[in-house]
Amino acid sequence: QEVTGTAIIRDITGRKGSEKALQDSEEKYRLAMEATQDGLWDWNVATGSVYYSPGWGRILGEKDIRNDYSTWDNRIHPEDKPRILKSLRTHLDGETTAWQEEHRLRTVDGAGIWVLGRGRVVKHDRHGNPMRMVGTMSDINARKQAENTLAKAKETAELANKSKSRFLTAASHDLRQPVQAIASYTDLLSISETDPALA
Repeated sequence: QEVTGTAIIRDITGRKGSEKALQDSEEKYRLAMEATQDGLWDWNVATGSVYYSPGWGRILGEKDIRNDYSTWDNRIHPEDKPRILKSLRTHLDGETTAWQEEHRLRTVDGAGIWVLGRGRVVKHDRHGNPMRMVGTMSDINARKQAENTLAKAKETAELANKSKSRFLTAASHDLRQPVQAIASYTDLLSISETDPALA
């Protein structure tokens, strides 16, 4: 019995090349992120799941990070949260081209750390609703602490200047009366020396 059939051969060289280029690109990006010590996040807005890179967890001092939106949201400092969520909503609504905010996050030991979050919506559904947002997180805690120290030093210097000004004003007022009395007495002596009737 003779069997006949058709074989279909497809050239997938182009697809394999594209996959290799994508892998190379992702590897370069991963290495760049590790070199800068930044964290990467990739948020599925529709489901709430988020991929957090090891660098993201390293900034917060953790290895096991839950891959959902609340991992970030629950850590935002209460004083910063209204501002941060408002700016994020503004971006998700398409009113800004990118999202960028400095804010504090609670670390695993309960302390706070300053970070710079940056991101952008990269995919929308057919109705224009955001589907995917990706971004980075940078540790700016050292810079913010330096700024805080500088601000306190400036405030201390300004208070010292105000105290100095108040002291000089009071001293000037206190010295003015004796000096005026001396000047009056000197004038009186001058008059008595030139006027024989007062001598």
